[in-house]
Amino acid sequence: MLQEEPLCFVFLEDKRLWYPASSSVWDAVAGLTPGDVAFLRGMVTPVAIPLHFSVSPQEHGGPASHIIGKGSGASSKQALCFLVQESHMPPAMQEGRILPIRTLLAELHGSDTDVLSRFLRIFHLFQWLDVSRYCGRCGAQNELAPDEMARLCPVCGRREYPRISPAVMVAVTDDEGRLLLAHNAHFRAGLYSVIAGFVEAGETLEAAAAREVLEETGIVIDSIQYVASQSWPFPDSLMVGFTAHARTTTIQVDNREILDARFYRPEELPDIPLPGSLSRMLIEHWLAQHTDRSPYHQ
Repeated sequence: MLQEEPLCFVFLEDKRLWYPASSSVWDAVAGLTPGDVAFLRGMVTPVAIPLHFSVSPQEHGGPASHIIGKGSGASSKQALCFLVQESHMPPAMQEGRILPIRTLLAELHGSDTDVLSRFLRIFHLFQWLDVSRYCGRCGAQNELAPDEMARLCPVCGRREYPRISPAVMVAVTDDEGRLLLAHNAHFRAGLYSVIAGFVEAGETLEAAAAREVLEETGIVIDSIQYVASQSWPFPDSLMVGFTAHARTTTIQVDNREILDARFYRPEELPDIPLPGSLSRMLIEHWLAQHTDRSPYHQ
């Protein structure tokens, strides 16, 4: 039995997450069986998790686990991650909450950035382990590399590393200081955000930013400047945020991916993304320059 209550994340198959209530984590998960759950164990520590993981023997009565990094020192704290079918959740788990993972990100934002960063990392690796079971060259079943964070094919020797897909987000302002926001076809009703899109092969980040804004809104931009980046494991993105100036202001949306786009003043803002996302941070950064609000104000 662990001496210290661990952090515990239970991922459900539809990308929701069970979050424990005040009851013991071990009491809550005691009813899980190896047939019901895939078990990952890592360490949440004050320092960066080493870029290494390995397979450990069966522990605590559960199935074999993947160790995502190791920590040391008195301040280390275990982080336990499970993948569970909701229909197989033990009764004790009903005391906790089931949240969309993006909602949990908003709740963790600003309260414990150390836990948030490790949660994002573990969730990214969790999904990669699931989709990298077989070699993309010969089809053999991959193994875990013993010396680095990679899958290793025992037949042809091919190594596969966690996939990271770069994407750009752009906070575009016009000569009046207004911010360009768009409503994507996949957004809930009324939600607007900054322009975003994936980087294409052979493209620089700046070129991707200019292309995405032009394709989605018809706006030509310049003065592209880097602001910040964020790991975004939905499923494997690295979001890179920029600001830019609108050289043109006539908006033309495609009515397929983007249904509406317009420039907003601070007092006109519509519904925007929850705290915890880079898009929200870029909007807050713009607000701080035009109002008395500070960055990341919630």
